[in-house]
Amino acid sequence: MAKPTEKELLRANVERELNLLKVALRPLGISYHDFVKAYGRRDRGLKEAIELIRYIKEDVWPVFINERSILALFFPYIQQETEIINKLAKEIEEAAQIVENSIKRGGTTLYPEEVSKLVHFFQNPRIYLDYVVGRDYLTHKLLGGKKINTILKEFKPVIEAFEGKLIKGCNSDYNFYMGSVEGYAFLTLFMIDAYDNSLLKRLVEAKSEEEREKILKEYSPSQGLNQILFSVKEKMIEYNRESLRERKERKNLCLPKGGLAQRAKAIDNGSKFSSYIQEIYGNEEKRKESLPYM
Repeated sequence: MAKPTEKELLRANVERELNLLKVALRPLGISYHDFVKAYGRRDRGLKEAIELIRYIKEDVWPVFINERSILALFFPYIQQETEIINKLAKEIEEAAQIVENSIKRGGTTLYPEEVSKLVHFFQNPRIYLDYVVGRDYLTHKLLGGKKINTILKEFKPVIEAFEGKLIKGCNSDYNFYMGSVEGYAFLTLFMIDAYDNSLLKRLVEAKSEEEREKILKEYSPSQGLNQILFSVKEKMIEYNRESLRERKERKNLCLPKGGLAQRAKAIDNGSKFSSYIQEIYGNEEKRKESLPYM
């Protein structure tokens, strides 16, 4: 039996993490939505918060950290995200402390300000895990020989629909549905990269497969990650407070859009995201002519 090549080994390790995280993301998303939907109850979702923090701390985060430590041996960019991962771990502990304090008070209800913070703390690891899945998907496909332009085309409809429905606020001309795990994950990666202007742009401009592989191994859009995850924390907590109060008064309101769209609005009204769409997709025909490997 032939010995696997270095690229095949890289791809196999990425695929392992990708598959594990895809399995974890759907129940994480369902549990989060159950928590927010329960705000109208007397306990303001305490029961769901207890289960959600247990799931994150015991079933999701330890597995994720283990997989990241393995991949870090092959992908140096992961080391650049250590501080970000540590900040997320600290927020998970803060969320656990909020839930524990409520239980110590008698375990009957969460305070509104506690729920607002928990919404933010529960969103952040989910956003980061979506980013990782999006990046793993991208890496797995590129190492397998798929072209960067093909991948960008695959997710262009979901990215443009997200911009139209949630950033621009269109009501009738756009439809956005979360769709597949990979689709929403790639959208998350794209949003983060828009506030870094780096990873996808570098991959598009790379002149060879070797250069592209080096970028995949070494470059982290850490500026974009910090922007989306941490720079608008207080604004997001206040937004959550207002949204949850409105949702309690008007039962048919949708869930808070704090995961991506509202964060982009809080940073710069989504302008960098919209500009990045034009930058990546606007000159598509020109790129085809100048970069034949795509």
